Amino acid sequence: MNDGASTTKVFQSALWSYSFGFESLVKIERHGHGQVTIYHDIPSLDAQGLVDDLNSGQCSISDLNEYVRLYARTIGILKEIQRRGETVWASDSWRKGRG
Repeated sequence: MNDGASTTKVFQSALWSYSFGFESLVKIERHGHGQVTIYHDIPSLDAQGLVDDLNSGQCSISDLNEYVRLYARTIGILKEIQRRGETVWASDSWRKGRG
């Protein structure tokens, strides 16, 4: 298990999923008024490095279709938990104590 990283930005979460695999996404929490916190089981320093690259315009995404697919998949989870009236989504590995 890594020390983890979290964000309130879906596009940032999609970048982490793109870089570390979708399975790194372990939990999403909804906090009313459209606010979310998205958790990934990834090294926090690597996550911060990607965010720094993104913010400085140095982030390269070689497969934009894959990035958009992961972004849409995350948005789909958010829509599903909202539709169900839930506030938390957790991956299977998180629920089983591995994430």
